Amino acid sequence: MLLSAAERGDREPPLPPPPLIPKPTPMPANRLGGRDPYRLRRSRTPPTGETKVPAKVPVNVTVKGSLAPLPLMASTEWTVGDLVEAAVRQYVKEGRRPALLPPSAAATADEFGLHYSQFSLESLDPKERLTWMGSRSFFLCPKQRKQNSKEEELKKDVPFSWLQFMDFLL
Repeated sequence: MLLSAAERGDREPPLPPPPLIPKPTPMPANRLGGRDPYRLRRSRTPPTGETKVPAKVPVNVTVKGSLAPLPLMASTEWTVGDLVEAAVRQYVKEGRRPALLPPSAAATADEFGLHYSQFSLESLDPKERLTWMGSRSFFLCPKQRKQNSKEEELKKDVPFSWLQFMDFLL
């Protein structure tokens, strides 16, 4: 009868250790033509001294009453009016709330004002180019429209009315 090595009490020979994996070594800089592969690349300025202007830049436009800013890729050739139209178009396309326009209305730069922040009172000139803005974050709010209400019509008809007196008290 044949017995196995474990049954006979013999020990099995130990397994050989696994082969060692050689540690990778970086390639010397002299083999790469003097370039160090681990150094961060730096942007180089053109030899003529001119600075390159990117074709498109990321811009954030926060719309009044909206929860989050609207990210856009704006061309450096655009004017402020072009950015307003693109921002309103994208805002309506995404269906964000509060709604700015009725669904059938077209966005024009005359109906909205673009500001540097919500605390700046003066809106930017719609003909100014984005390249010279100095900022990539803007605040968009609709311009106030003058609407003739019934109270205003009453004020025009009557020289002195109680409505005018009540406005004075408020």
